[in-house]
Amino acid sequence: VCNENSLFKSLSRYLVRRKDPELWASVLLESNPYRRPLIDQVVQTALSETQDPEEVSVTVKAFMTADLPNELIELLEKIVLDNSVFSEHRYLQELLILTGIKGDRTRVMGFINRLDNYDAPDIANIAIRNELFDEAFAIFRKFDVNTSPVQVLIEHIGNLDRAYEFAERCNEPAVWSQLAKAHFQNGMVKDAIDSYIKADDPSSYMQVVQAANTSGNWEDFVKYFQMARKKARESYVETELIFVLAKTNRLAELEEFINGPNNAHIQQVGDRCYDEKMYEAAKLLYNNVSNFGRLASTLVHLGEYQAAVDGARKANSTRTWKEVCFACVDGKEFRLAQMCGLHIVVHADELEELINYYQDRGYFEELITMLEAAL
Repeated sequence: VCNENSLFKSLSRYLVRRKDPELWASVLLESNPYRRPLIDQVVQTALSETQDPEEVSVTVKAFMTADLPNELIELLEKIVLDNSVFSEHRYLQELLILTGIKGDRTRVMGFINRLDNYDAPDIANIAIRNELFDEAFAIFRKFDVNTSPVQVLIEHIGNLDRAYEFAERCNEPAVWSQLAKAHFQNGMVKDAIDSYIKADDPSSYMQVVQAANTSGNWEDFVKYFQMARKKARESYVETELIFVLAKTNRLAELEEFINGPNNAHIQQVGDRCYDEKMYEAAKLLYNNVSNFGRLASTLVHLGEYQAAVDGARKANSTRTWKEVCFACVDGKEFRLAQMCGLHIVVHADELEELINYYQDRGYFEELITMLEAAL
């Protein structure tokens, strides 16, 4: 009767109040020629008038069972967005967003921005599974779960520029740390270092050391290791800080550091500097640990022959005396060479090598003078 007389408003009220799933199923069949005008009245009139949660629940379930996502969106918009008594209903808000994801993706962002009583992590993860990455980002950002939106930008949207802008806006250490890891994975070493510094996060120092040795851009790493040393006073970190100071020729800072309390392996860094021909830094380091043999060798390379002789005297090693002596001969510092030679000639098995070194270079008079002094 209602259908024949277009009494769809009355029929819609009746259906809502009856709360009969089977009756709903019969009127929502696709074969029903009056379905569209009936749905219009359910949306516009019947549900707007009710304050009974069960009536709303049965109606919503009926539309879901009939697989009418677009019509369900209309229904839920009327209930949730038009300031009804059910506007703040959590389940209905979530259902509206999820139905939008299923039925009309273009409207999901609007729902996300207007609604605020839904399970943000769950809805965002569903959005991600449906490849609605910007919508997931918007949800996380709206609810201030800042490590999650930056993760969406990095892992799903793949836009590190947007991730950087977001990190700057929220300026949270955990966000900067996530961005730093992404920078490393993309070979953006300098950006990674800057992000770790902003995060005040020294946890990836092993990876940073490896990157420093690979890239060779040592200037980029000074501030990182200074930050890392303040946060984690570990021997490894302090050792690498010394080496970075040496590589960047910050010798005054290096000297101040090693003269203060520290847990660094200074001898180890000295050897690395020596091997890389960074003799000024090696000189400071060997002097600090009183390794006079290596100090003398370093001073020879610097052409500081008198200081090298003094170092050899403190080391009092035949090997060191020979090294300094031969270096002084090559540098034509024969007075200093003689001082060293006098400590060598007393060892009969070393004498032949010493004599040959002078003779092979044509320094016969200097050799005679040294041998006479030894008598």
